[in-house]
Amino acid sequence: MAYQQYSPITLTNTMTVGLSAAYSEFSGYYNQNGIYTQYYYQNYTDSSFGHYQLSGTPFFRISVLPRFEATAELSLSYYFERYARDSTGYAQNDIQLTLNAIKLGMKFTLIDWFISAGITAAADLPVGVSVLFDGVKKNYDDGMNITGGLLIGFIPKVIPVNLYCNLYANTAAALRDYYIALAAFEWQTSRVAAVTAGIEQKNSWNFSTRQGNYIAYFASFTFTFGDKLELQSRFDKKLTGRTVSDDRQFTLSVFYNL
Repeated sequence: MAYQQYSPITLTNTMTVGLSAAYSEFSGYYNQNGIYTQYYYQNYTDSSFGHYQLSGTPFFRISVLPRFEATAELSLSYYFERYARDSTGYAQNDIQLTLNAIKLGMKFTLIDWFISAGITAAADLPVGVSVLFDGVKKNYDDGMNITGGLLIGFIPKVIPVNLYCNLYANTAAALRDYYIALAAFEWQTSRVAAVTAGIEQKNSWNFSTRQGNYIAYFASFTFTFGDKLELQSRFDKKLTGRTVSDDRQFTLSVFYNL
């Protein structure tokens, strides 16, 4: 059975290394259910904006205690941005390689039954070091970024269908604290393949503002080869939001159990 990140069930006596590579792009930002470009282009119909990014994430997961697992990830990204305005011939390109953060996480299974439950916690340790053509800079918005989660799963085990309903709470800075509600459906199509689809909604704890809120969906396909190798492809798309980019992202991941 493939590993499921949304499941409250942890694996036992495993050590896994992996690598995820993602391509993402966006061409504007949501505002009151409409799309607009960067703020200094909003009044121009002949302007364009595009952001194209490649990300890589080395991954390590270990589970040597019953019902407990620990993870570590390293977030790297390379992006290309282009701004252009046809009437003036103005164009600007930005290219940047960034070491974003080191992420440490854990998951603990509380109940392993038809209806299962677990908790998760993670801390992002910001690095924010970027390499540009004109030098190196260090820039990050917050100190330590902490996320906690409650994972609920309906896992019959007698049929190949599982349902997940999770809630994650994040704290970083006063105006950026938020929570994410997620619902996912998993179908184990065979002993070697699984399909997962779901929707998530992000909302700020500060109910007086909707900045940064969004609704997105995702779908993934996971293939396992024996007990050692897992391959996963995933697509994410934001549907709507407020001052967030209209992201589209495709991710390919490979995991190997040592």
